[in-house]
Amino acid sequence: MSAFGGKADMTCCDANVDIHFTVADLVAEDNSVAARWTLTGTQTGELGGRAPTGQRVSVPGIAVFHVVNGKIHEMWTAFDPARLTRVL
Repeated sequence: MSAFGGKADMTCCDANVDIHFTVADLVAEDNSVAARWTLTGTQTGELGGRAPTGQRVSVPGIAVFHVVNGKIHEMWTAFDPARLTRVL
């Protein structure tokens, strides 16, 4: 499962062999949970048509989850995908 929820996001995960998410903050109220996280990894695969660089990347983001019956029903995320290409 992609942390971001889409096909393009899986490409990001495939391009970083050691992808890791660090959760800095986690806040829950009623049926909503918000997480502030940082993605880190090393580009070892093609990303957006760019050859592997071996560069380490670090991208902060947030995710908000709507939980129904103990399961994630919906998810919204925000991060700066252009930061990946600027770093690489």
